[in-house]
Amino acid sequence: MANLGRLALCILLASYISSCGKPAKRRSSGTPQASVVDTNLVEAGTAQPVKDVLTPSSPSEFRDIIEGSRVVFVYFWASWCDESLAYTGIAQRVLAEMSKNSDLEGYEIIAAEYDKVLNDFKIEDEAEAEKANQIKQELGIIGTPNMFFFIDGVPVKYSYASNEADKIAEELRSMSMAGKEQVSSWTEDFLLKAERRNKKAEEDQ
Repeated sequence: MANLGRLALCILLASYISSCGKPAKRRSSGTPQASVVDTNLVEAGTAQPVKDVLTPSSPSEFRDIIEGSRVVFVYFWASWCDESLAYTGIAQRVLAEMSKNSDLEGYEIIAAEYDKVLNDFKIEDEAEAEKANQIKQELGIIGTPNMFFFIDGVPVKYSYASNEADKIAEELRSMSMAGKEQVSSWTEDFLLKAERRNKKAEEDQ
């Protein structure tokens, strides 16, 4: 029964399409491109963070963070997507805003690079590549840039990338204090919108 529920979630979320499309398929040789965002994340932000922006290096690491945290904000970016680089540093700025409330716990901020977490064509390890494809299908991600909010390992909201760090942090704080009924409401809304996106995608085919 749990597998059927997971499959339903995958189907409902499969239609989300971001601005930059699919990247090129796996290269046969060469080294990965340098992480442009990682350097700038350290330089952004105006407050002294009490924790670090997390930059998972694999799908397994990404899923471990999501499933082990109360609330998570994720910014997906890619070095091959110029538009996603326009939001460089947003994760660090959100963290700086969150750090202004030192009593708040149970949250994580992630800057996830597409090629390391989602691009099953470029991830060499077959098991990790399969996990990347699963995550991509569950979230309905085709490209970048985009942002997701998770509560207790479940995606509850997505949106196109934004530089409004204060508003993002405010929403994340609200989510961190939400009760079960509110979380259920957000999840239901998320799934309904995903279903409508699926229907529209089918009509456009």
